[in-house]
Amino acid sequence: MKGIIMAGGRASRLGGKKEKALLKIRGKTLLSRAADALTVEGIDEILVASTTNTPSTQELAEKIKK
Repeated sequence: MKGIIMAGGRASRLGGKKEKALLKIRGKTLLSRAADALTVEGIDEILVASTTNTPSTQELAEKIKK
């Protein structure tokens, strides 16, 4: 089964300068946490939807895929 992570946010409402998916909680990015949660639920393929506003998120998503 496929899972999708919507990761196109800039975290502007959070007052951050980073992309939202790159924000860390307890040393782990939100994107990594979402990917881990989907894997635990039995998802075998994860798609990450990003935008031109989130190029670093796309880079991290490519690393997580490997």
